Amino acid sequence: MQKTIGIDLGGTNMSVGIVDENMEIIGRASRPTHAERPFSAVVDDMYSCAEEAAASCGLSQDSFSCIGVGSPGNLDPRTGVLLNASNLGWHNVRLVEALSKRFQKPVYVANDADCAALGEALAGVARSYESALMVTLGTGVGGGFIDHGKIFRGGDGRGCEPGHMVLVPGGRRCTCGVYGCFEAYCSATGLIASTQEAMRRHPESALWKLCPNGIDTVSGKTAFDGAQMGDAVASRVISDYISCLAVGLGSLISILRPHIVTLGGGVSKQKHTLTDPLNEIIGSYVFAAEEAGVPPVVPASLGGDAGIIGAAQLAGHI
Repeated sequence: MQKTIGIDLGGTNMSVGIVDENMEIIGRASRPTHAERPFSAVVDDMYSCAEEAAASCGLSQDSFSCIGVGSPGNLDPRTGVLLNASNLGWHNVRLVEALSKRFQKPVYVANDADCAALGEALAGVARSYESALMVTLGTGVGGGFIDHGKIFRGGDGRGCEPGHMVLVPGGRRCTCGVYGCFEAYCSATGLIASTQEAMRRHPESALWKLCPNGIDTVSGKTAFDGAQMGDAVASRVISDYISCLAVGLGSLISILRPHIVTLGGGVSKQKHTLTDPLNEIIGSYVFAAEEAGVPPVVPASLGGDAGIIGAAQLAGHI
């Protein structure tokens, strides 16, 4: 099998990997994205970063037949136009056209969460399952669904946005403008907001001792640390967070019926501290759980490499 190039384009950094026939990354390169520059300058950097990654394992770009790219934002796969990528500051950018001209090769592009889901399904913890749902719990909530080796792209080809189903009507305002989204409560950002709200209500909480420089230093890890210390307020924050996550994931399981659910993003670094209690209660929110069973929810295994591996395999899986 031919080695492939995968590019994970992020708001802060772009990472390029050369992926071999065993789905292992054998060459790498990365550099800051600096998306505030002209779009053409970022495209040039993606090209030179790919050259650097290829050279790191003794190859040239002539060795590859196509390029795969995972990009944040809302991509129209029919036109190759990146309609909106807020963390890049890009709107209506002809991403596929520009990259195809620069690389002089076919370019396949998908949402970065879809690429991460594909990477986990092909080479990570979900590789032995026919279908897999991945949900990322980072600054936002993203995700992708892989069914029999193909990315689910929906009727308009744009895939799924699990972070923007509404869990709490009239709840917190999400960055998308809707109130009460899954993302507003179950992202790392949402967990931080919940932790801060609890701290303001409970000045006696040990959570304050974990943030000696003020409430603005709360992270997605703070409440987990407080719960581990035995703080009742922190334990309640985590219990409520896991309950909300179970509701959201349970709904997605009832709709998509995956064989496994993988969790990525910063909050997933809590691993079994997060997934063990989640697996205990999630069946309460899954349709026909007793008859059909409930898929396991597990931490993703590839970290940042999932997006690179998935992007490198886009040609055969979209």
